[in-house]
Amino acid sequence: MEYSIFTRCSKKLTIFFAILLSIIPLSSFAEEEKPKISTVETPTTIRDYSFRASADLLLPYIDYNPADGFITGLYLYGSDYLGNHQVEAIGGYGFKSGRAHLQAGYTYMRFWPTFGINLFQRYTYIENSNNTLGEDEEWFRERGGNFLVSFPLSKYMRIDAIYTLKEVTEEFKEYIGTPFKKYQQGAIGTSLVWDNVVYQEIGPISGAQFNIHGDFGEKKLGSDFYYRNYEGEIRGYANYNFNEHWKYGKRLVVATRLMAGYKENDVLVFPLGGQDSLRGYGYHEFHGTRIALANLELRYPLFEINQVIMPMDLFLAKRLDFAIFGDAGRVWNKGQKAKFEDAEASVGAGIRFLMFIYGKIPLYHNIEVSKSVTDASRGTRGFFSFGTMF
Repeated sequence: MEYSIFTRCSKKLTIFFAILLSIIPLSSFAEEEKPKISTVETPTTIRDYSFRASADLLLPYIDYNPADGFITGLYLYGSDYLGNHQVEAIGGYGFKSGRAHLQAGYTYMRFWPTFGINLFQRYTYIENSNNTLGEDEEWFRERGGNFLVSFPLSKYMRIDAIYTLKEVTEEFKEYIGTPFKKYQQGAIGTSLVWDNVVYQEIGPISGAQFNIHGDFGEKKLGSDFYYRNYEGEIRGYANYNFNEHWKYGKRLVVATRLMAGYKENDVLVFPLGGQDSLRGYGYHEFHGTRIALANLELRYPLFEINQVIMPMDLFLAKRLDFAIFGDAGRVWNKGQKAKFEDAEASVGAGIRFLMFIYGKIPLYHNIEVSKSVTDASRGTRGFFSFGTMF
């Protein structure tokens, strides 16, 4: 009896589970479904590069010399996204001379050698060599351009080939009605450049660089006359950090420069004197077709300031430096003998104030005095300048 009841119940349970399985999907008893991982399809085509450029630097700048007075202007440096194209432009106006110094250049750097073109208008002041004018002011204006091909020979050395075509105008400031003398000069030139100098903040601290350059002007190259111009310059920098032996010690930098030049039948001459060459003498007081110049400087930071001055963090006073220096040089012309005892020499010292505009744009002020050691009749000269001479 009990067995028959159990059999009937078993049949009923079997029918019940059969119906349940037919209603509920089998997938409900499967393992939990794993989340799907989305994949990014690899593009089948490469997009063409679209040209993008930016103004990497747009800075105001200021300079000073006794002939131009204060020169204020703008400096622009720009490049494309890949750095294949570079543009550089400088424009400044001398408030005392009323003359505009302009320069703009483009360089294509995708391949070696690199190619560049440069346009310029610049002025050079010298005292009148004939002393026929009351104020003895004579200016040379160069207006033209050049085409440059530069090829690296090693990590630090390169060779440049240059073609220059320019108009040189000789003018006297005092007599406005005086006709100007104009010359056209066309020349090919070559330069051998070596440079492994290491810079810190605004100035070089170690390394050496030299530049040997020659220009060869001919009528076939667009020049009104035949001329030659040769120049060579060597600069060297070394430093010693006194902080290794003295708690408050700083880094002393020794900077040297040697320069020599020779011109034959060139309209432009070598100027000498003033804050850019021979301190203790008048600005471009001497001039000639041959030049020899030597400079030595010891540069030492007195103390760090790191103080923001003026509203809105306009100026960051960074550091006050001290420098002592000695200069010696001479210019002469064809037919004159170059004697060592005829060279002019001076010694001097000064302070240099380093600051940054908005913490980024460097500005280096120099207040220095210098005295001739070869001409006792000359007094001590004080001068103001921006940046370093070399």
